[in-house]
Amino acid sequence: MMPDEWTLTTAGRIERPLGDSEFAFFPASKDGLGDMFLHLAFRAPKAQLRARRVAIAWALLRCRHPLLTCQVIEEGEVPRFSFRPPESVQAALEEAKAALYFRHESKEGAFTPASVQTPQPTQSYSELISGYLNGPRTLSNTQLSCLIISSPILRPYDMDDCSSKEHNYDLLMCAPHFTGDGTSLHQCTHDLLELFASSMSDEDMLASIDLSEPWASTRLKF
Repeated sequence: MMPDEWTLTTAGRIERPLGDSEFAFFPASKDGLGDMFLHLAFRAPKAQLRARRVAIAWALLRCRHPLLTCQVIEEGEVPRFSFRPPESVQAALEEAKAALYFRHESKEGAFTPASVQTPQPTQSYSELISGYLNGPRTLSNTQLSCLIISSPILRPYDMDDCSSKEHNYDLLMCAPHFTGDGTSLHQCTHDLLELFASSMSDEDMLASIDLSEPWASTRLKF
């Protein structure tokens, strides 16, 4: 099987083996040494970074780039990427939320992964980065990517405020090196910011999630 050939398994998962370069970088990632991140500091209207809108944009991006949703299965001689296509838009949204973390600044508190539903404190963007690099590993074979949004205003009670006032945000886009490189992270982050700033409503963005692509591609071997 060629590394770029995806196979639909009898269990309903889509898989392919790691390619040569992916396999070469894979061992280091077991200890987090190959984990990458892209940090971006920016200002944006609060309405564009509401929790629901961020989750929808992240889900849409992950549907466009399914490698972000993959797991790595270590069976046989060569590990393989594997993912299960979501059966509904809501399922895609829930899958994305599991890899989405909101943070807010505080004078105390260390980096601990926190779900979209329960934001946790972090002291600053530098500690956010230090926590990702030196704290408990955030990524794993079952979570090959995650998105972290940090801002001093991201408290549970105002995450869905529709204010047009601009605020400061820090963004971390995280993935292991064997899945891509810095250029890949830059492109994904660029695409994500375009979705945040899009004139589409949340519902329009949800409606644009096409569950038939790219998994229904003729490149798949059934």
